[in-house]
Amino acid sequence: MVLARSAGALVAAALFAACGGGHSATPASTASETVPPTTTEEPGPRADAWPMFGYDSARSNVFPASTGITAANVAHLKGRQVALPGTADSSPIFVPPNLLVLTTSYGKVVAVDAKRRKITWTFVPDGIEDWEGTSQITQSSPVADAKGEFVYSYSPDGHVHKLRLADGHEVRSGDWPAVITNDPGHEKSAPPLNLGRGLVLAATGGYLGDAPPYQGHVVAIDADSGRLVNVFNTLCSDREGLLAPTACAESARSFSNRSSLLSLVSTRRRSAGVMSTCRPVSSSRICGSLG
Repeated sequence: MVLARSAGALVAAALFAACGGGHSATPASTASETVPPTTTEEPGPRADAWPMFGYDSARSNVFPASTGITAANVAHLKGRQVALPGTADSSPIFVPPNLLVLTTSYGKVVAVDAKRRKITWTFVPDGIEDWEGTSQITQSSPVADAKGEFVYSYSPDGHVHKLRLADGHEVRSGDWPAVITNDPGHEKSAPPLNLGRGLVLAATGGYLGDAPPYQGHVVAIDADSGRLVNVFNTLCSDREGLLAPTACAESARSFSNRSSLLSLVSTRRRSAGVMSTCRPVSSSRICGSLG
């Protein structure tokens, strides 16, 4: 559902002159089926956009164009605030010409016109009253496609949503919204979503306190249809598809840090003492750092 602007927490954004509904997943006793992708390779981000956490699918954090901020004008930047309908414990993305998009802790997606300093639209996932105000939260950031047509977001009921950037309306065709966990009460998705080669990537871990059961897994979703292309389970990893956490005797393996999901050419990498494992998916590879 899409709502008009409402007050809540505050977000601060530096503005520069140069800039000018889902349902709760039902636990299953068997792994879900995955299918091949139908999408083609995703082009790189626009030079004037920041469409995902870390800028691109490799999390390079390198912006190729001029930001307009220099040593001469940095002291003259001014902060601006916009009231939000919730707490945003995640990084916003930027879609040209003026749109900042963010996800709140309970899965609302808010689009803010950075130039006008007004909320353009707010998406509220169906059933939010079931988890809003509880410890069932997310720190996941949204991701936009390269064409600036759609934005993908996660809600704490275990769904990844596909929304139209123009108005925030949810795509309900195919398998959207996509289910990425069979037990959202125990499996939390905190890493920012990623998008590369036509695949939306999401990962899960556990909530504060590590209450079992949860195994932690990476999910690759066809960006067009919403179908699951592949699932990598960190525990009981000989099994394919989404697991019912109670069906695996092991627990407490998590994808939790902000840079967990990468789309890389290499098959294995080490960084800051954290092991990152990669698994081929179509012509790309998804990588998740265990942290």
